[in-house]
Amino acid sequence: MLSAADQQIQIKLKTAEEDYVIDQNVFSVSSNSSQIELQGLIKNLLDISESDTEFSFRVGDEILQNTLRKYCESSNFSGETVLEIEYHEKRKAPEESVVVALDDWLGGVAAIDSRCFAGLYNGQLAVISLDGSNKTYEIHNKPIKSISYIKQFVEDAKHKDLLVTSSLDQNLCYVAVDDTDSSCLYTLRGHTETVTCCAVSPSTEQIVSGSWDTHLKVWSTSLTDPCDSEQRSKTKEKRCLPISTCSDSSFDFRWSHARDNRCVLER
Repeated sequence: MLSAADQQIQIKLKTAEEDYVIDQNVFSVSSNSSQIELQGLIKNLLDISESDTEFSFRVGDEILQNTLRKYCESSNFSGETVLEIEYHEKRKAPEESVVVALDDWLGGVAAIDSRCFAGLYNGQLAVISLDGSNKTYEIHNKPIKSISYIKQFVEDAKHKDLLVTSSLDQNLCYVAVDDTDSSCLYTLRGHTETVTCCAVSPSTEQIVSGSWDTHLKVWSTSLTDPCDSEQRSKTKEKRCLPISTCSDSSFDFRWSHARDNRCVLER
């Protein structure tokens, strides 16, 4: 424990950010020093006193919130050894750049570099550009519960984005989106309750869906699979194979990036 009310303690300042490394890093400072004093010390040493740059400080496993004395008292630090303090530049929190008001609640969102997609509770898919403009398309007849981006593909000499949506109507849809239109390519039938979630494998060759019917189902994302082509040309449906039965409803899951044939279930 520190003895004097304003005891001098030895500190060692370190950082992993090359722009803010200081040559001399061991100092004797007052135990009553807080972030303000430590920040002033570092900015003076780096000759950036007039800069708006701010730093945060980590001591052990804690972010320094009060004085060094209070940290030492709470952690039983005696002050007889050098106290290591790691500092980092504070990053400003991101600010919203575009705000888009849609027609209904959102069941899920997905994004790529050029635009984002929102599944709405009215069953529509909203395609939103970076400037905030958007178009909506009828996909399901009940609320969309989740949406995932699969891949880009070419059809009729047009580059299109392939998405999968799941819905309260017990189905999933493979949806093709280009710059001017959106359409459901296939309806994936097989679940007997609301399809709450879906995830895309790292290879984008398969998706897995989860439902309140306690089943997981795996589907191929191939749009040119010759299997069952006659039936699919008539019904636009793909067959599925349940791979597991859960003891409870599936709320969300993801594919493990370690192996393409493994998915991780999260309840």
